[in-house]
Amino acid sequence: MKNKIFRFLIIAILCYLVLGLWEKISDNKERNYEFAGILQKIDFDEKGVLEVVINEKKYYSLSTTRRFSKQMAVGDSLIKRKGSTTYILVKHDTGIVLISKY
Repeated sequence: MKNKIFRFLIIAILCYLVLGLWEKISDNKERNYEFAGILQKIDFDEKGVLEVVINEKKYYSLSTTRRFSKQMAVGDSLIKRKGSTTYILVKHDTGIVLISKY
């Protein structure tokens, strides 16, 4: 009985460490994104993860709120600076500026 509990705890700890490492790697990758350009394509994958194309380059898993993401439209400008967690969206038809921080 103690062996089963010990194995379960080891597996749970390993899963926790792997998931934590994966989250850290993806967060660092997103922090290194830098772009300022016009949204050419906006898509959500089957899991609902946002994918955008800006200046002919595809960016995955942007950490914006669902509400912010739904306000994006092709032709809008999206800006993100390297190391920042702030996204700035400028609507092409009205010039309204929206900001998303995570």
